[in-house]
This record gives sequence, C-alpha cells and structure tokens, in this order.
Amino acid sequence: MARQDSKTLGLGQPDPVLEEPATDLLSRRKSKTISLAQPDAVAVEEPVPELLGRRKRPEVGQFRLLVDRQTKASFATYEAAEKAAMTIKTGHPIVSVVVYDAKNGENHVMELAKK
Repeated sequence: MARQDSKTLGLGQPDPVLEEPATDLLSRRKSKTISLAQPDAVAVEEPVPELLGRRKRPEVGQFRLLVDRQTKASFATYEAAEKAAMTIKTGHPIVSVVVYDAKNGENHVMELAKK
C-alpha cells in the first residue's frame, strides 16, 4: 500500500471542490473583485528600449554593407561603406563583401588587388 500525503487525493476520495453546491461556487466567484491601487502622481512614461533581434530592420542608410549576403551595417556615403568593406575583405579574403546602393539598386563587389 502506497503512503498518501495529506495534500494528495487518492482514487477513492472525491474532489473536495466538487462536493460544494454549485450555487455556493457561483456566489463566491461573483463576490471576489480585484482593485488596483491608483497612483497619486501621474507616472512619467519612460521610452521603450529598442529591441535588437531578427525582427529589427537594418538601418536606413543608402549604402549597405553585405557580408556573405547578410546585411551588417548601413552608411550614408559610399566612401565610408567602401572603407569598412575593404577592412573586412583584407582581414577575411574568402568571404563575399558587397556594398549595395539601395537608391540605385546596384551592387559593388569588393575584390582585393591581385599581386
């Protein structure tokens, strides 16, 4: 025979909640209310921090830096995007580095100078 704690119910014992009459349950549920405390002073709303993740769209700069077809950064000028692209390309020559011009829809593939 298994030991039975006082908090557990056995198969032969009826559920104590179901033993109460249904009218008593309904009246007890209706009488419970939850009231929220009203603040005395008006709370100042803080700006919601920006969530970083997959759903965040990339920056809206015209020139985007793509590494292996993934957007990594956005730049306002082509020169800044090209400088960042060449830095990545010299450090990692095997990856594909592209500067995408969103306004004109052009891709500029970055290549190292052959020696």
